Amino acid sequence: MQLNDNVATLKPCAKYFDMPILNVTDDKMSPQIAVRQENVRRLIEEQNELGNELIYPSQDMRLIAVYNTEDKQNKFYRIYDNLRNEYIRKVAKKTMFDEAVAINCSGTMIAFVEDTEISVRSIRFPNNATLIDNLRPRIAVAESKLNPA
Repeated sequence: MQLNDNVATLKPCAKYFDMPILNVTDDKMSPQIAVRQENVRRLIEEQNELGNELIYPSQDMRLIAVYNTEDKQNKFYRIYDNLRNEYIRKVAKKTMFDEAVAINCSGTMIAFVEDTEISVRSIRFPNNATLIDNLRPRIAVAESKLNPA
């Protein structure tokens, strides 16, 4: 929208035109970025055919959340990692009628409405059982005061 001489001119634009990965300047363009752009365009086409919505952070070019609405009784978010070219995480929903969602600008957290609450979840780590097991806190019991755990 441009306001020249107090006249608003509106131009039609494509859906998801402001996605950061699709707006890379020529000086930062590389073969890797071109491949990632093609992956995102393919993802957009596939999800539009299925009727799913894409939610993306305003500054991060790596993660995209796909709101899966194919099954009306089982809605969830899948997190797509553009660097790996695969889905890395699935965030389930308890209620199926609330659809308000937001991702922070750096793509580390997703916030969505669950009935009367707002749920905030970390989405940067993949759903990997080994990784989660290694990152969980471990509490050991000391046998004596001289032997710390």
